Parts: sequence; C-alpha cells; structure tokens
Amino acid sequence: MRNFFVTGMRQLLNNNLTALMLAASNGHVQTMETLLKEKINIDAKDKFGNTALIKSVENGRKDVVIMLLENGANHSIRNNNFENALSIAEKTGQSEVQTLLKNHKGKKAVWDFLIPAFYRS
Repeated sequence: MRNFFVTGMRQLLNNNLTALMLAASNGHVQTMETLLKEKINIDAKDKFGNTALIKSVENGRKDVVIMLLENGANHSIRNNNFENALSIAEKTGQSEVQTLLKNHKGKKAVWDFLIPAFYRS
C-alpha cells in the first residue's frame, strides 16, 4: 500500500493525475467507490488530456470502465492526441470494451461534434 501511495503522489504532482485516475488505472475498485461517493470530477483530465475512463481502457480494466460509465463518465472526451476511450479500445483490440462504449448512452462532449471527420477514429 505504501508503494502505491508514494508512486501515486509522484504521478499526481508530475502529470496532474487525480486519485480517481490512479485508482482506475490500477483497478482499485474500493478506492474508486469511496472517491465517487464524494462527487468528485469524474471527467478531470491529466496533462495529456486523459480521463480516468481513458486510463482504465488503456490498462484493459473492463470492470473499471463499467463502474465509470455507470457513474456518468463522459466516454466521448478526447485527449491531446484526439483519442477517446472507444478509439483506444479499438486500437488495443478490446472488443468487449468497444461494445460497452458503443452501446453507452451517456454524456457527449460538446466539442466532439465540431471536430472534422478526419480527426475521428
């Protein structure tokens, strides 16, 4: 637990990571449950534009993806590379996560509708 905390503090300071992003990246579901009860910003971005949802997809955490979607995470937010959770799931071959994201009827990023088609995955 101490190593998780020390590593987490370094990442928080260097990359604008939130506690939720760290918990999501590492599959710490109980920590996520506690944080989500506090009404934190579920869609906060790190310095690369990644959200907890994007980080959970990058790390292949289907259970975390489900939890974040159920708690209102915006699945269409794009990072600094114009990637969103779905495009990362497609790139990494996560078919079950792709299906979850395609079928999710949650929030949409307002600017997502303004991005030219050639930037979309």
